[in-house]
Amino acid sequence: MYFEENYFKDAVRTFCRVNNIHHQKVRYSESDMTDEDFEDIISIDISNSFDAGIDPDCFKAMDFILGMLGSTGTKYNLVSFYKSKGAVSKVSIYILKNDYQKLLNEMNKTEGKDEE
Repeated sequence: MYFEENYFKDAVRTFCRVNNIHHQKVRYSESDMTDEDFEDIISIDISNSFDAGIDPDCFKAMDFILGMLGSTGTKYNLVSFYKSKGAVSKVSIYILKNDYQKLLNEMNKTEGKDEE
């Protein structure tokens, strides 16, 4: 599934640029699972560079993303991945593609209202 206008991704990139967060801190990936038991998923991964706790850039990006998802009612799953020492290496947010498309459609409606 290809998203023509991805206002969500653009908003996150702009937020990172304005807050001097490295552009590779937040990464997007799209799964195209062919097994009917699995649904297509959008994954948003936020890397963490601290060995103890969450670094401020990771927290800011995660807070911004979750704020946008929560304000639109988008369903998501949040998963933390740990290094061998028990430190968080990254935080991943998983969204079903259908829910992600609804989010983009909602953002597109909002964008259209601003232009009128």
